[in-house]
Amino acid sequence: MEAVNAIKVLLVDDNQKDADELTALLQGASEICFEITHLKHPRDILAACEEEAQHVLFVSQALLDNFGAEGIHKIREAFPALPLLALAHLDESPLPLLQNQKRGGQLADDVVVKGFIDSKSLVRLIHAEIQHKRLVASLSDLLNQQNVLFDELTGLPNRLLFMDRLNQAVTAAKRDCSKFAMLVMDINECQALNEQLGRDSVDGLLASVAKRLQGCIHSPDTIARYSGDKFAVILTKIENTAQVAKVAQIIQRVASEPYEVEGEPMFLTASIGASIFPADGGEAKKMLNNVEEALVNAKEQGNETIQFYHPKTQRTIEKQLRLEKEMRLAWARGEFVIHYQPLVEADTTKTVGIHAQMRWSHPERGLVEQDEFFKLASETGLLFPLTDWLMRTVCRQQLEWQEQGLPAVPISVNCGVELLKRDDLADSLDKLLKDSGFDPSFLILEFDEAVLAANKEIAGSRLHALKDIGVTITLSDFGGASSSTKLIQNMPIDNIKLSDELHLGFREQNADYVKATLMLANSQGKAVMASGVRDEEQAKFLHEHGCHVLQGDMFSKPVGIEQAVTLLKQSEVSALFQERADLAAKHLSMNELGSSEGRVSRL
Repeated sequence: MEAVNAIKVLLVDDNQKDADELTALLQGASEICFEITHLKHPRDILAACEEEAQHVLFVSQALLDNFGAEGIHKIREAFPALPLLALAHLDESPLPLLQNQKRGGQLADDVVVKGFIDSKSLVRLIHAEIQHKRLVASLSDLLNQQNVLFDELTGLPNRLLFMDRLNQAVTAAKRDCSKFAMLVMDINECQALNEQLGRDSVDGLLASVAKRLQGCIHSPDTIARYSGDKFAVILTKIENTAQVAKVAQIIQRVASEPYEVEGEPMFLTASIGASIFPADGGEAKKMLNNVEEALVNAKEQGNETIQFYHPKTQRTIEKQLRLEKEMRLAWARGEFVIHYQPLVEADTTKTVGIHAQMRWSHPERGLVEQDEFFKLASETGLLFPLTDWLMRTVCRQQLEWQEQGLPAVPISVNCGVELLKRDDLADSLDKLLKDSGFDPSFLILEFDEAVLAANKEIAGSRLHALKDIGVTITLSDFGGASSSTKLIQNMPIDNIKLSDELHLGFREQNADYVKATLMLANSQGKAVMASGVRDEEQAKFLHEHGCHVLQGDMFSKPVGIEQAVTLLKQSEVSALFQERADLAAKHLSMNELGSSEGRVSRL
């Protein structure tokens, strides 16, 4: 119990002797001070409590009986946090006081039998009753608060709580320099259904919609019942508008799945307006106005439309959604192909490997490079199947080339951050290699330096697991602002590939920086590579300053299967990989998985 100067006791008893005995008991408790007010009749209780707040109320049982249940309930309703203890004699039965009555529950919280309680026991009882009443009052306040802040029909936060969380989101986004999104969804058919089915049926539908929508978002995001047939969502710390559009699509799809009303299927459609902070308004009120405007625009365009407030954002989203649809069709139609670009030894220009790159053979745009669609593939869930297809295809292609008597060279592929985050990356790749019969030492996985730097916690363990199955690891795009020797030293990296932007500008004012970067890369004892090489001057500069392997249009543009075969037939494999090629031939004939000694571990 919280510390107080004195516990205020209101004692109501018309028997002076009994009142004096209770007063003596309380005053005999030396550990705490009691301020006692003595009344003769219960009718004065309300006025006394209104004049000065009391901590506990003692009333003679005889007076309670005479006062009646109705008078007692008025006191308890006016002061619900005030414990009421009845003072009874031994020959009086307290049971009626403690039994639940039809009007408001028991009349007294407890009964003190006169002459059969000491000071310490009485003080403990008072403490317990005060604590209990305060706890009940706190729970009651909490329940009342719940009723104020949550929608009774759906159990979701109501508009009042939503506005509070919207203001919190604005404050947090300003503090963290982050973005968040607000969506408002309107069920289009509710007004017509009200007239057709009645309010009760529509309420049941709205409750079902709310239940489905709760599965579409995760903490700390918020979904609320914004008003009658509208639901609102706050998506915190978003990375891009495509992410917002994706959530909006999921919400729209989930809301439109069939419902059952009176045994018949019922279909709903939803329009969604969206706004992004801070681009669409730097304050909560502005966000609300803009998202409402976006919703109006969505409804004007017809059912099941998602409309962003800013026209430029809307155009970007429409382009991404159109591209996503085309991409899924392309996957189904087999429009993705693989092109190969040779990796050459800098001092001999002999082929030492091939870089496999995906291309999208678009029916209208022609060949689309993987940089243009890899990010979208990641956002649409297509990256995993595309990467799996790429790995299987290059493994099969390498084995076919070997069967044709072509030189065996390592094949390099790019790996995105989503691939790195897969818990089963090494196991699934190991199974793929074993199933195909491909020697893992001939597979080079390229991971962007920025990706590894941003995912250090998982990158180290993932790369070690990959090294355990025998593949080679290249750190690509090296030389940017995030370059770190610790990253190279702490992770099992075999090769370092320079950033194109870094070395392509060596003729201008950064030649010294390129030299320093090459020196840093070589100091780590790794093979150093460079892609994007365009002419002899650039190739010479890179070679002279420690670049071992070059890749670029100067040697060959990325080409299809037939041209890749021609390149391999015309090339002499560098001595750097002759041993590896011999091992591959032996592996192919004996169906072994790189068990021979002397395997080359890096370029």
